[in-house]
Amino acid sequence: MTPAPGRWSPGVVLPRLPGLTAGLLLFGLGIALMARGGLGLGPWEVFHQGISRLTGLELGTVSILVGIPVLAAWWPLGERPGAGTILNIMLIGTATNV
Repeated sequence: MTPAPGRWSPGVVLPRLPGLTAGLLLFGLGIALMARGGLGLGPWEVFHQGISRLTGLELGTVSILVGIPVLAAWWPLGERPGAGTILNIMLIGTATNV
């Protein structure tokens, strides 16, 4: 019996990568447009925006910097991140800044 492919194996990650990347970039763009337009943000982004205003850092940078310790907090709980989780933190924050 062949073992199931791991969550990081190229056969699992590569076919989904283009759609995932496009979706995350669009999501980051949407956050940036809502923040710039004063349309309101979701609770997590309001948290990021508050830290951004207090520190002077860009909204996307705060999103990345907050996402890293949140991701690290999963580790003791036995949760391991997949490629999508890592890309989520990096691409949404980067797209929000751009």
